[in-house]
Amino acid sequence: MNTSPLTGEEARDYADFYLREKGKMVAVREAELLAARLPEDATVLSVGCGPARVEEELLRLRPHCTIMGVDVSREMLALAPPSVATVQAEAEHLPFASGVFDAVAYIASLEFMGNPSAAVAESHRVLRPQGRLVVLMLNPRSAYFRQGYRRPGSYIRRHIRHTDVASIEDAVFRRFAPVSTEYHLEITPAGIRECSSPERASLYLLEGQRE
Repeated sequence: MNTSPLTGEEARDYADFYLREKGKMVAVREAELLAARLPEDATVLSVGCGPARVEEELLRLRPHCTIMGVDVSREMLALAPPSVATVQAEAEHLPFASGVFDAVAYIASLEFMGNPSAAVAESHRVLRPQGRLVVLMLNPRSAYFRQGYRRPGSYIRRHIRHTDVASIEDAVFRRFAPVSTEYHLEITPAGIRECSSPERASLYLLEGQRE
């Protein structure tokens, strides 16, 4: 697989998805999945936030939360809305003190990172005791993922690093106590619908707690 550096055009294409009707619905649903797992006034770090459209929706749902987005890509962060605070940094080297966040989220980002174990270790460091880690990853068994992976030049094809669930589960649950694993949301050409099938759902959610 190709893991080429992200171009400005790719960043714009990625952000444009969330401006279209289906992308807006996906962002809302992803934000709802996160909001359901957060206290009303949580301090949240989103790692690999990209253009921060899901984080924007999360702020709408949880206006009393403090949300910080982190991404390694300057091109992605340039497209983030002004309502979301962001900083450019690597997931493996977060520029924050230890124990300062109530929750850390990865929204379709951890599977695109070269060293998810190191990223999760940093997440563990910056979380408070009993803090939550929530990972929303693309489900590699889904038609949505398979179609994207087969398409030459697609974002998934060019940048995905991990195409199996097991490596992400290992990175997460080696450091965090398991809370839940769930499948959500089938994304199709026609739109989106709720789905909990491991074969059809487009998203796989992992939740762990720092002890």
